[in-house]
Amino acid sequence: MHGYFPNRVPLSEKLGRIFLRVIVRLRLLWVILLALLCLSGCVRYDTGITFHSPTSGELVQQVHLDEQLTTLNQKAVQQWLGNLEQQARQLQGITRRQQNGDLTLTIPFFNGADLERKFNRFLDTAIRNDFLASNLSTTEPLKAQLKLAQSNFLLVQRHHLIYDIDLRPLASLATNSLTDSDRPLLKLDFSLNTPWGARSLAQTLAPIGRSSGPQLIWTLKPGQENRLEAVFWLPDPLGIGTLIIVLMVAGGIYVKSRLQPLPQTN
Repeated sequence: MHGYFPNRVPLSEKLGRIFLRVIVRLRLLWVILLALLCLSGCVRYDTGITFHSPTSGELVQQVHLDEQLTTLNQKAVQQWLGNLEQQARQLQGITRRQQNGDLTLTIPFFNGADLERKFNRFLDTAIRNDFLASNLSTTEPLKAQLKLAQSNFLLVQRHHLIYDIDLRPLASLATNSLTDSDRPLLKLDFSLNTPWGARSLAQTLAPIGRSSGPQLIWTLKPGQENRLEAVFWLPDPLGIGTLIIVLMVAGGIYVKSRLQPLPQTN
């Protein structure tokens, strides 16, 4: 007569339970590995300001997200890029998406005050809908502001640009990718292009500005407060126009005086 053991568990079921327990205990490791895989890409966000003249210029934003990052949250990425495009159009800008997914936004401005208004309005939209900050669960929002002061000196204008941006909420992206130590996860460049060039003012919080012809370029530092400060000069159309009018009037008076007949003496 064979004995009956009601509590005996088949070997295959035991192995299955052991496997499940191991998977459950290692679930945190799987999450970490997945995050590292997704964050092995690169984000480039380049901002450029170009002054063609005191009354003409353009603000250009270029966004590049590696494919690994876009797969992290495709819906959030497309929503963020769509918000940027919509805001650019509201500011009379044009947008262009390339085949690789890169986005270029070009917003015209007509003077320093117009640049300051449009730049800060666009920044507000970009920060409120920031894809990186929302996916990294940062506790503090990004903060940024651009100021442009102008002084007139008869024939020229002096412009003093200050750009403050607090990137401390993105401190987790300040380190390099684990898969490629020479490739940063996040690269933020800011450039200023003017006809006569610009001079960077040294500040404690300022990244090092580098010159490339008439262009001045800074690479922002994630995880830190950044202050960019520069001075540049532009011709003053009003002053130059006034000088031309004065010279024309003076020249007309001189020519008239030369053409008048001399008084005859008896």
